[in-house]
Amino acid sequence: MTLKSVRLILCLILVNVLMFCGFSGFGQGFDHRSDRLDSLLQEVNKPEKDTNRVKAMLKVGFWHLEKGSAQAKTFANKALDLSTELSYFLGMGNSYQLLGHMHRGTQPDSAILYHLEALQNYQAIGHVARSSDTHWNIADIYLELGDFASAKKHILLFSELAESLNNYIYKYRAKNGMGFYYTELGSALQKEDSLQALENFKKAIPFLQEAEHYADSIPNDSELYKTYVYGNLAFVKTAFGEFDEALGYALQMLKTYEYYGYEIYYPKTYTQIADIYLKMGNYQQAITYATQSLEWGKELDDLYAMRELNEILYKAHKAIGDYEAAVRFGQRMFDISRKIFTKEREEQIARAQTKFDTEQIEKENELLKKEAEIAESSIKRQRIYVVLALSLLGLIMVITILVYRNLLNKKCFVKKIQDLEIAKTRWFTNIAHELRTPLTLILGPISQMINRRIPADSMMTELKMVHKNSEHLVSRVNEILDVSRMESGELVLDCQPEDLTVLVRQIMDSFRPMARQKSILLKFSYNTSLMVSIDRSKISAILNNLLSNALKFTPPGGVVSVDLDYDQDQDPNASVHIKIRDTGIGIPAQDLPYIFDRFYQVSHAQRPQSGGSGVGLALAQELARLHGGSISVSSLENHGSVFELSLPKSLITKTDSYSSFQSYVIEHTNEPALKSEKNKTSDKPSILLVEDHPEMRQYIGKLLGNHYEVVEAINGQQALEIIKERTPDLIISDVMMPVMGGLTFAKKLKEDPKYKLTPFIALTAHANERDKLTAYRTGVDDYMVKPFNAEELIVRIQNLLKNTSERKKATHESLAITEIDKQMPLTHEEKLIEELEKMVREHLSESYSISLLATHAAMSESSLNRFLKKITGLTPGQFIRDIRLQEAIFLLESQKYKTISEVVYAVGFEDASSFTRLFKKRFGKCPSTYMESIPK
Repeated sequence: MTLKSVRLILCLILVNVLMFCGFSGFGQGFDHRSDRLDSLLQEVNKPEKDTNRVKAMLKVGFWHLEKGSAQAKTFANKALDLSTELSYFLGMGNSYQLLGHMHRGTQPDSAILYHLEALQNYQAIGHVARSSDTHWNIADIYLELGDFASAKKHILLFSELAESLNNYIYKYRAKNGMGFYYTELGSALQKEDSLQALENFKKAIPFLQEAEHYADSIPNDSELYKTYVYGNLAFVKTAFGEFDEALGYALQMLKTYEYYGYEIYYPKTYTQIADIYLKMGNYQQAITYATQSLEWGKELDDLYAMRELNEILYKAHKAIGDYEAAVRFGQRMFDISRKIFTKEREEQIARAQTKFDTEQIEKENELLKKEAEIAESSIKRQRIYVVLALSLLGLIMVITILVYRNLLNKKCFVKKIQDLEIAKTRWFTNIAHELRTPLTLILGPISQMINRRIPADSMMTELKMVHKNSEHLVSRVNEILDVSRMESGELVLDCQPEDLTVLVRQIMDSFRPMARQKSILLKFSYNTSLMVSIDRSKISAILNNLLSNALKFTPPGGVVSVDLDYDQDQDPNASVHIKIRDTGIGIPAQDLPYIFDRFYQVSHAQRPQSGGSGVGLALAQELARLHGGSISVSSLENHGSVFELSLPKSLITKTDSYSSFQSYVIEHTNEPALKSEKNKTSDKPSILLVEDHPEMRQYIGKLLGNHYEVVEAINGQQALEIIKERTPDLIISDVMMPVMGGLTFAKKLKEDPKYKLTPFIALTAHANERDKLTAYRTGVDDYMVKPFNAEELIVRIQNLLKNTSERKKATHESLAITEIDKQMPLTHEEKLIEELEKMVREHLSESYSISLLATHAAMSESSLNRFLKKITGLTPGQFIRDIRLQEAIFLLESQKYKTISEVVYAVGFEDASSFTRLFKKRFGKCPSTYMESIPK
């Protein structure tokens, strides 16, 4: 059964109820007893002008509507005129409802207007039930038009009013209405986005199940009400491929219709059952029910249903090898499709004609009649030309739509490829960052050993650190190789019997230092000891990835727990479940569907620059699938996440269950406090070291400890707190850190005149020129790429401290000691750069050229080019463009303008397309995406 068929059934039900129950809504059930038409006509023809006569007119009008008679409009208008004369709001509302039902098939826009008029009258007298029904009628028309946003609005209004009635029938209709909405939306999305379609079908199920529950509380006709739920549930279950459940609902629906004798619904139900059998591969049953549908539906003029039936019969006969019958039904399907195309085209033309003024149309019709009397043959020829022109126009429209869709699909494909390339580039950048840190911790100590600068008693400690980071490096390289094998389909397992409980415990022990460093409590609970046939390295990679993420995104003082659960007594087919829970920052709901996609990384506002490769979870999911298992996730932002690894029972070789869950707790002890003394303890120059990696922090601190007093911080935020208590002589900071990165820290520091002269060295794994330029423009004094040479770092520190000391001395000697004069004066080049930047910002919204910039700098264009290249690394054009883009991102963040177009012209770009391209290239996101990510 198609959704259009379901909607038709619901519409017919509504019309019948309104007609036979005297506009009592659904409150009285499905009462099919009608007054005799002749007695109603007698009431209509009475001379008295009262409300009873209005009611009779409306009943006759609905009777004609059901019969498809044009006289329905006459009685509706008469009822409206009399109700208006009597100021009978209920009658006016019912009259507009009748007019709305009459126009919904051919003039849906007019139908909506009539229903809105009806709603206004019902609201005037506070009639909640009628107002509720009217909202549903409007929503149903919007669903037919494909305007799902407007439809949902009126369904929600209908549901709100239905709840206030405290009536089981209205509660049933509210839930069934929402289920029907999501079913319609899913059906509309099936051809464009199957995953999104299934998501909407999934949303429909709980509403439909609640509707079924309310139907049980409706006296007398509860089974009949359930049938309308069953129709939708059968459709949804079919979409999910759950054919047995779908068939059960459809057969129960048929049984109910047969019990009530509703023969008009037989064809639709037989068609739905035939469609399910077809999808199940039971072609004979599909043919049987489809044939029955044809027999019962001979007199029904439903082209869509007939096309669907012939399509089912065509596919079924083709599947069983009866090609002669298949060709016959295929030809019928083609003929009906052609009729539908013609009919839809005629309906489109008819709807277009209704947009003209009614009076003008009537005048034109009169003129056409007169011309027809004079020159009938000429008009016939003109009609032929019009038909040919419309046919040609329709053909052109179809071709245009097909070409447009093809171009759109290509554009989407290109965009996906571009997004994938961007994701891969980001992945390689992050992998480089993760490789350079252990390389620094390997090459640094080895270089010192070669130069014999490490004491003999510290040699073993350094070698252990080199060994540990070498293993980490090997692990990362293996992950890269596994990604390559995963892409080529060459990833295979080497399964051996392993004690899973012991393996999980060993892996958790390996995270003891990381948990201790962050003061996180690690807990392991299990109810069985399992021997399983697994690839130890692959399962270890999965658990290492999940535990690493849990610890990484859990704040200090949090808890990470691992539960191993297998209960064969309760469920003989139970799987092995390993759940990793954390009390971390969680995953935003919009990111959850994509976290297992390759190269996808969550951009969490609470964890900027947190690194990662973006393939760990994708690789873990693939490794789980190779074992016949899977990984699922649930998360609530700011409340933590739960990742669950499920492994099939078939992997188990031996079990040893416990009577209760056993616990293994890795107690944490706080790390020794970072060095942050308020006052100097020696005459050595002080260095503030900002680094989130504990071993890197330990290595650099040890390297500098003999010559300097080292104060440590794990991120920029903590460093700012330390600086408030004590100003260091020099700062060394990593760039990529959680909470606050190095460049953000540097920018905040340099904005304060008190710390502007404090030398700042940035350490990073990013080695490209763009990143260096960004760092220098932020205000850092030096920039070193990991892995770095230890001696070079010491020399740079010495030079910076010496230069800073000399600059401060010269400044104090040449200037009066005032708050302003204490600051280091800008160089001529720095002043000129500031003036040029100020000039560009003052003319942002104007057409500011390179020649004007050169004029303000009192230089030729070639001299300006050399000057800017030397100081900033940018050409004049790039210099102007970069300032415009920086101002654009500031305007987006401040939300000064509501639209991107306003920002485009405010910063001097000529068109939005070039702005979007340059913005994405500069900041890695489209302006629209960036604007949506800004908290409101």
